[in-house]
Amino acid sequence: MDRHAEGVVRTASDGDAQFLASPRYLPDNDVRALAADGAGGVWVRTATGIAHIDYRPLKLDAKALELEQVQSQRHFRYGLVADAILDDIMWGASATVDQLAAKAGVSIATISRFARTVGCDDTRDLKMKLAQASTVGSRFLDPSAPAEESTFYARIYADIESTLRAHLPVFTEQLFEAAAANLD
Repeated sequence: MDRHAEGVVRTASDGDAQFLASPRYLPDNDVRALAADGAGGVWVRTATGIAHIDYRPLKLDAKALELEQVQSQRHFRYGLVADAILDDIMWGASATVDQLAAKAGVSIATISRFARTVGCDDTRDLKMKLAQASTVGSRFLDPSAPAEESTFYARIYADIESTLRAHLPVFTEQLFEAAAANLD
């Protein structure tokens, strides 16, 4: 395994090379250190996290099952990140990535992957969009804020009230009694 400017390169004994980079294999491509694990794999330290690359020969069905389990765990962790953010969006926008990862109980790399999964360029973009959402949506998210009156319904109410006031002088007790008698 060799460090490369954009990830790592694994060279097999037969000379075949495999290029490994983020986001699939590494948290980011700024590789800082490599360490063999003694079992055929390697630990890779990047600027934003640590990855373990394991080399085990697997049959296709075993590989598919393992990938499904990894994907399931990743999506579970994304739920933890989303819960941590939605618990307090304004805090999520101002928190550091370290603080957000600690609150969610996940790695910093998971926060980075979550940001890309939800359509952000990186964690900075995620925090900017959270700040925008908390500003725009604060009136909807604050339970103590008074409910905003709909202009549509206010107009309907005003029209009904205006119609009733216009006809009130012609209403008499006898008309109401006759109308009530017709209801029986």
